[in-house]
Amino acid sequence: ALPIYDDDRNTKMEMLAGTPARRERLSEQLRHQWDLAEVAPAALAAGRLLIDFIDDDGLLSADLPTIAAQGAQAEGGPFTEAALAEVLPTLQQYLEPSGVGARDIRESLLLQLEAKLDPDRWIEAPTTEDAAATRDAIAIVRDHYDDLLENRLPRIAQRSGLSLQAVEAAKERLRRLTTSPGRDLVDEGAERSEEHTSELQ
Repeated sequence: ALPIYDDDRNTKMEMLAGTPARRERLSEQLRHQWDLAEVAPAALAAGRLLIDFIDDDGLLSADLPTIAAQGAQAEGGPFTEAALAEVLPTLQQYLEPSGVGARDIRESLLLQLEAKLDPDRWIEAPTTEDAAATRDAIAIVRDHYDDLLENRLPRIAQRSGLSLQAVEAAKERLRRLTTSPGRDLVDEGAERSEEHTSELQ
């Protein structure tokens, strides 16, 4: 991933807290955040293009080849698929809330889980128990996602080597996440942000 030289997230969060009565579109808010990242101009431009394709749920609305093709005339372009793929992890790490900029729900869940283990993004340090359950949840989403969606917990336990109790604890952590991380920053966010991963209930 590209380096981020400005790791002070307080500036971004203060900026979001001071949002005026007229709520900006999600892409506008994310652009304001991204403009604070001290990355190379080419990476900054590529990130802005990616942000233009983030929908109100906070997920990318097109794949990278499509974004590259449709963004041929964008400022700083044209961009290759490889250039977009290089900057995407940096963008995902930088934007708040965590999970924004993911290519699908699975990737968004992984980003949200990984943020919980990142000291730079902690509001409060997790307990040892929470950290262990979060690591287990990452492994389950990464390696056993289809079984998770079908609630095949004993099968996950058998295939992962985790105890059934550990699998259940990991699933409980997943229930605290959201499939629509961008909704916290748009008009109806107050209502939608409470909608967690319904397919994992």
